[in-house]
Amino acid sequence: MLDALRVALIVFLCFFTIFSVNSVAVGEESVIEQWDDISTGGLVATLYSTEGNINNLHLVISGEGEVIDFDLPEDTPWHDNYSQLITRVTLNAGVSYVGQNSFYSLENLEAIYVENFKMTFPSSTDNIIPERTVIFGHISSTAKMYAEEYARIFKPTCRFLYEPCECGYICNEPLPLCTPGYCSVCKTTHSDTSVHVSNGVTVEAIPPGCESAGRVAHTNCIHCGIPLDASENPIEKVELPPLSHSLVWTKEILSSCEASGAVGHFTCVACGKIFDEERNEISEIEIESMGHTGGSATCTQRARCDVCEKEYGELDPSSHGYSAGIVYDENGHASACACGAHTEFLPHTYTEKVIKAPTELFVGQKQKSCVCGYKMIEEIPRLEMPENESDSLDEGEPPSILVVIFLSALGVTLAAVTTFLLVRIALTHKSDEKGENDV
Repeated sequence: MLDALRVALIVFLCFFTIFSVNSVAVGEESVIEQWDDISTGGLVATLYSTEGNINNLHLVISGEGEVIDFDLPEDTPWHDNYSQLITRVTLNAGVSYVGQNSFYSLENLEAIYVENFKMTFPSSTDNIIPERTVIFGHISSTAKMYAEEYARIFKPTCRFLYEPCECGYICNEPLPLCTPGYCSVCKTTHSDTSVHVSNGVTVEAIPPGCESAGRVAHTNCIHCGIPLDASENPIEKVELPPLSHSLVWTKEILSSCEASGAVGHFTCVACGKIFDEERNEISEIEIESMGHTGGSATCTQRARCDVCEKEYGELDPSSHGYSAGIVYDENGHASACACGAHTEFLPHTYTEKVIKAPTELFVGQKQKSCVCGYKMIEEIPRLEMPENESDSLDEGEPPSILVVIFLSALGVTLAAVTTFLLVRIALTHKSDEKGENDV
């Protein structure tokens, strides 16, 4: 009988303890909504409001199983209506895996409590918990490893070695001096101090730009994650505000036929960006060149610009300037181009000049000249002889020059022969007279 009473008492105390714990953990919370399609097992997500405050919701995932991966943060069932209202998330000890994008869309999530020491996180991704959210978990848990890898703020739970929790729980592990311990039983925080320890990983400084913010070099506390300076003192403000532009004015450069110009503009000597007169950022300052205009190209000369008088463009094979002179032959003449082309041939227009007058015995000559330079010689017929002299000629025809020459030569020959014979006769006669005298 006594043993039965002891067993009943133990059962009563167990139920009383569970009831007390749940009452403290949940408090005056009421269920808003539940989802049972978030896992590969038997997990259930329950959304609570605390004391009717709809702007301070608590999402609790309980049961046994793994939270599935979501392709996008917006694919979670609590995103559409509650992404800005959920401030706390509790993952009970039965949650063995939390998938991608599970809570990444919860813009105002302040804290997430991970009760499973060895809960698995996806590898090589930080899109599970927002950056500003504080992760509460065991100091040796995978939750702390996740926080360290992706620079999340981590605070250990149930680390009350130096003083007991209000619930009576005393942890047998030391509390990091900088970190307020959090009891997962009574949901209260204890032993907050200001002693920090650097993790030894320096976050390099980024100098601020004209429009972009910079940051100071710092490390993070190995326990609470807040930024520390070189002396391991907390840094209130890591980000540096953007600088202002340092502008220098460049006056307008006019364009020419060949060279482009530029509008008047400001240039920032720090970042190189350019601005107009009203200091509005612009991307283009060039004024295109005017280009050559006017003039006409020929087959041998490019067009000449009316503005700068420089040649430009290409030759025009079909446009000839017939100013290279005149070409001619016996048939006519034409104007010539320097490239060798010429106009249509026109007949010659002659002027005549007598260079040898004709006689009754000899023909004359005349020169016919065209203004193009072409010349030719033509014979002028002999003059006609008078009628009384023409009777001695055969059939009234004037003797030819050969006849005249022949007759002249014949007369000279006859005269020479006659003279020779007379001289011969005289010498012979003289010789005869001499012989007679000698006798």
